[in-house]
Amino acid sequence: MTTIKYTLLLFTALIGCALSSCLKDTIDNELESNFQYLWDEFDQNYAVFKPRKIDWDSMYQIYHPQAVAASTEAELWDICTEMLDALDDGHVDLYGRDGESFSSGFTNWERTALREFKWETTKEYLEEVKEFTYEYEGRTFQLGAIGKVKGSNLAYVRIQETEGDGNGWEDDMLKQLAAYSDTDGLIFDIRTNGGGEDSFADKIAGALVTEEKLAYRIYDKNGPGHEDFAEPTEHFIKKVGDFQYTKPIVVLTNHFVASAAEVLLLYLQTQDHITIMGDSTLNAFSSISFLRFMPNGWSFALSHQRYVMPNGFAPEGTGIVPDIYFRNDTNDVNKGVDQLLEKGIDELQ
Repeated sequence: MTTIKYTLLLFTALIGCALSSCLKDTIDNELESNFQYLWDEFDQNYAVFKPRKIDWDSMYQIYHPQAVAASTEAELWDICTEMLDALDDGHVDLYGRDGESFSSGFTNWERTALREFKWETTKEYLEEVKEFTYEYEGRTFQLGAIGKVKGSNLAYVRIQETEGDGNGWEDDMLKQLAAYSDTDGLIFDIRTNGGGEDSFADKIAGALVTEEKLAYRIYDKNGPGHEDFAEPTEHFIKKVGDFQYTKPIVVLTNHFVASAAEVLLLYLQTQDHITIMGDSTLNAFSSISFLRFMPNGWSFALSHQRYVMPNGFAPEGTGIVPDIYFRNDTNDVNKGVDQLLEKGIDELQ
């Protein structure tokens, strides 16, 4: 009986080890296959490897062995997010099943422009200020503002979000801008504008145009090859509405200007009476794809378009480079000094 019991225990232990081994192989295989799925989806659908100077095959050589060696989803998450972060693309996102989220290049946003601008500091330079706001979950958020620069004959406009509120705040703002038609120039401030809708950018640009010009082309990804694109659509800056501000304009930017706000700059940089001043923008131009789902339930979004300037340059990876480069010092901002705004004022006077 002792021998039989020992044999049964040994057999049970061997079966347990075999099942554990099989289970680990299954887990490892699922982790690897999910990595492979994500890599393949980007390989076939991501539109801006070339302008961002990303060798995606080399990324595979770095991160695939790590996925093979991973034993938990937490490890796989770290591997995938590190790989996607190398794209430095604010329109690349990864979402877990339980509310986890990751945005490529997000740490770059935090350590730059957000600390270099404070509305409270800038507002001290202004008078006749009207702010446009909206309420959300008990908090007040700014859409934009309009006013004049103290001690000058300069108008000031701030566009905090490149989108409407459903009530036409932008129409109200543009009507008020028409009332400043006798000013000598305009400070047009889009610092920390994280984007919105391209159609909104088109509308705002149409109030600042003197000459209708080709602003950019959009190439949509339409095949698995890295350079498979449909024929482009062309986008022109055109006059919108009854009033256009045609006096000299200085546009203030920083590195948190992104997406539709960058599209706004694609329009504005075509105009001879407009000077862009500040820091290069975030470089996230493409519309974001619909969410795509991985076998393990994670989801992700990617850039599926390539925006190209009339000269053939694709600004993904570079952003809009200002005509005059200058960045605020955080300490100055905290002390109530907006040197970039001051330089913009000097440029117009």
